[in-house]
Amino acid sequence: KFSVDAGVKCVPPNALPSLAPQFENYTILGGGKTAMDVAVWLLDNGAPPEAISWVCPRASWLINRTITQPGKAFFKQTVGGIANQFEAMQGASSPEDLFLRLEEAGVMLRIDRDIVPTMFHYATISEGEADQLARIKHVIRGERVTQLTNSGVVLESGRRTEMGGNTLYVDCTATAVVFDGEERTKPVFEDNMITLQAVYAPLVTYSAAIIARIESQFEDDARKNALATPVNLADTPYEWMASTVQNMMNQNMWSQTPEMRDWLNTCRLNPAAAAIRENSLSDPENSAIMKRIQTAAIPAVMNMHKLMSEFQQ
Repeated sequence: KFSVDAGVKCVPPNALPSLAPQFENYTILGGGKTAMDVAVWLLDNGAPPEAISWVCPRASWLINRTITQPGKAFFKQTVGGIANQFEAMQGASSPEDLFLRLEEAGVMLRIDRDIVPTMFHYATISEGEADQLARIKHVIRGERVTQLTNSGVVLESGRRTEMGGNTLYVDCTATAVVFDGEERTKPVFEDNMITLQAVYAPLVTYSAAIIARIESQFEDDARKNALATPVNLADTPYEWMASTVQNMMNQNMWSQTPEMRDWLNTCRLNPAAAAIRENSLSDPENSAIMKRIQTAAIPAVMNMHKLMSEFQQ
C-alpha cells in the first residue's frame, strides 16, 4: 500500500526477534491489534518508548481482556461484564456515550484518554498492555503512509516526517477480514453451498461450530438460515451496536430451539457457558448478576434500535 525506497528496511512483525537488536529506532505502520502487539513486544524487550514512532491512522476502542476469561474462576468478571454491557446499552444516549459508559464499567479500554476513538475492530487487550502503549508519545494520527524514504515517511497529505537514522519499519497494515462496514453478507445456506460467515461476531471458530451444528440438525435451507443470520464485523462504535444487537437476536433464536440450546450450553467455544455451567447460582452475588442480565437485555436492544435510527450513518 506504499512504496519503499532502496536501502529502507521494512519487515513484517515475525522478523522482529532476529532484526530488532540491529536497529536504534522503530516505526510501526498500522492502527490495529498487530501494531499494538508489535509495540508491546518492543517495549517488553527493552526498546525505549522514545525510540518508537507509530503511524496510527485511527484510534481504536479495545475490549478489556479481563471480561473475556472463561471458566468458573472468572464468573464475576465475564458474566458481570455482560451485565455491565447490557446496562450501558440500556442507558446510552449516543454511540460515543455508549462507549464511554462501557469504559467506565471496565468493558472497554482506550490507549489515550484525551482522544475519543472512531474505530472498533474487536481488538482485545489487557490493562497492562494499554498502559505500555500509552508510553509511546510519537504517534502520527489521521493519515496513512504512501512512501518510506531513507529519512522518514511521506504521508497521504504529502507531509514528510523524519524518523531518524537506523530505523526499522514494521508493516502491520495487512487486513485479514473486511472491516469497512459495508453489507457483504449472503445466506449461509444456499442449495449445496455453505458460505462461512460470523453468526456471533467476532468469534469465528464459535460461528463455524454453530453453522456446523445447524447443518447437522436441520434439512430445510429456510429453517437453517433463520438460525444463521450473518453478523457484519464492525468498523466503528456505531456498527458495534448493530453487530451486538444481531448477536443477541441470534442468541435468542438459539435459546428457543432445543436442538441448539442444549448443545450451546455444553459447547466449549461458548464464551460464557462454562462460567455459568460450572458456577453454582446459589451464590447470591452470581444470582444477582444473572438477574441484572435478564432485566437489562430487552431494554438494551430497544435502546440500541432507537440510537441506530437516530444516528444512522
